[in-house]
Amino acid sequence: MKRTLLTAILIAWCLALGNATDGPVYHTKTYAKLLRKLDGGIVDASSRSLNFLYYEEYATSSTTCELRIFNAQSDLLSTTNLNVTPGSNLVEFNLSSTSLYPGGQKYWIKVTNKKGEKFFLRFKI
Repeated sequence: MKRTLLTAILIAWCLALGNATDGPVYHTKTYAKLLRKLDGGIVDASSRSLNFLYYEEYATSSTTCELRIFNAQSDLLSTTNLNVTPGSNLVEFNLSSTSLYPGGQKYWIKVTNKKGEKFFLRFKI
């Protein structure tokens, strides 16, 4: 794994209630950190879910960010808005609702906040 992916992976622990004899059950999901510029790292999204951490630094209440999906040739394929809250946002973006093709195809996203800051992530399905 590339260095950036090793440092960019965040493990989110979700607590699911178990019964009284079993106690709590913990599930893990991996979230990639958005980058200020694209590097050589690629996130595996073969599960058709792209999980990433977005940190909203400036907003004082709920706001939106623009998420754009591009193919490897930088052609714009899709645009959508993400609802985010101040602080850390664990985003689980469902790729099944897009027209992206599985089979090792490479794509990248650009997330732009209200201040015009851009964050990137490369992935494959």
